[in-house]
Amino acid sequence: FPPRASDCDPTEVMAEAPFEQVGKAFVQHYYQTFDTNRAGLAMLYQEQSMFSWEGEKFQGVQNIMGKLQNLAFQQVAHQVTSLDCHPTAGDGVVVMVC
Repeated sequence: FPPRASDCDPTEVMAEAPFEQVGKAFVQHYYQTFDTNRAGLAMLYQEQSMFSWEGEKFQGVQNIMGKLQNLAFQQVAHQVTSLDCHPTAGDGVVVMVC
């Protein structure tokens, strides 16, 4: 039989899964870097990386960074309102950010 809610210890806190820790840390690092040193994002991309911006698609470090460094605005402060992290095959993590 599955446990009933009354059988669970309310003080027991479920530990955050490693993929959630990785996803949250990545999102924090990415947006902080985007907001303060956009050129620093280059190290997060590879030649097979894909990036989309308002319907345009870019592949590769040079193309992605070209777009990021030539955006119409120079200053921005992202505010993440929610994020969901999911494990993928090969120990990857996919993160959805709003």
